[in-house]
Amino acid sequence: MIFVSGFYDLSHHEPRRTSIEEWGRRAEWLFAHEGIRLVFFGGLNMDLKPEWSFVEPSVTFDPDEVARIDALLSRSKFHYDPTKDTARYLLLMRERYRWMYAATEIATDHAGEPFTWVDFGLPHAPEDSLTGVARRDPAPGKIRLASISHVPRYAREDLDVYYSRHWWPVGGGLWSARAPEIAWLADRIDEEWSRCLDLGFAVTDEMMLGRIVIAHPEKFDLYYADHTSLCANWNGIVRSHRLIAEMAIRAIEDGATGEGEDRLRRLGGLHKLGEWCGAR
Repeated sequence: MIFVSGFYDLSHHEPRRTSIEEWGRRAEWLFAHEGIRLVFFGGLNMDLKPEWSFVEPSVTFDPDEVARIDALLSRSKFHYDPTKDTARYLLLMRERYRWMYAATEIATDHAGEPFTWVDFGLPHAPEDSLTGVARRDPAPGKIRLASISHVPRYAREDLDVYYSRHWWPVGGGLWSARAPEIAWLADRIDEEWSRCLDLGFAVTDEMMLGRIVIAHPEKFDLYYADHTSLCANWNGIVRSHRLIAEMAIRAIEDGATGEGEDRLRRLGGLHKLGEWCGAR
């Protein structure tokens, strides 16, 4: 498994909620890993291990596109954080999929191996480890991705309802696939982005990922987690039990019994439901 990550300092363009120093602290966990292969897209002055690949990213922002997205953000029914979710930020988050595709072309000597995206500042607990993530590849022909919340049927069936509110359907901070599936997903992200802009929505990449999962469930190898347990739950549920249990109930009440029963099964069965719903 080859890990891929990257960072671009948006403070060159606009005030940001998180300082470059804080980003450096958040990344210490990633760079402390030994024995993993990493392709890193970034312009920070940092020491990378000799076996890691460093790529200077080419990031440009079209002023007309930025202005268009700014206008959509100002009219959005969903409240975005103006110190974080700016037009340039939304555009930059799309780069994750292009960087993943580029990594598969850089590491051609590892054809057939999975590539795993890990956010530069991925939320984690001290005991979380990418070495553990590397022990489980995505299923053949699939994209391994965390399902976070259950999206109700009425939102799945109506684009306006879905994109007018952030359902946090999936966690885009950690996902894995092989080159053909990465290329497929990059194309779907581009298509969904164009469709959203044409319909008048400014959206995050995770919102688009959620729509793609809804439209193409057969392409995904899903597991259950929250943003803070993407790494911890990669090989099985060890954290976020209460959220997963509550989403199981929501899914069953919504008629999505397959999803609900799958969540319960991976939690340890129906007899565990009361325990997990009462857990913190």
